[in-house]
Amino acid sequence: ITVGCGWLHVQVEARVTVLTVGGEVDKSNSDRLYAHGCRMFTFGGPLIVDMAPLSFLGVSGYRILLDIAHRCDRQHRPWV
Repeated sequence: ITVGCGWLHVQVEARVTVLTVGGEVDKSNSDRLYAHGCRMFTFGGPLIVDMAPLSFLGVSGYRILLDIAHRCDRQHRPWV
């Protein structure tokens, strides 16, 4: 999924969800990327957030990471 200068890809294998985020994530696209990424929570199992392809992560992107951490903690779901 491409939104502005950012993109994300969700892949599920053997109950492990890998969320890869690339490009630039900032206030202009973070809400839409987050909305698409929230679908990953329906898959269950461990979560890997791969940010290696990111070239920029704004404050709104950090807020999303905090929300992911809280959601995973509430669900007792391991994530890295």
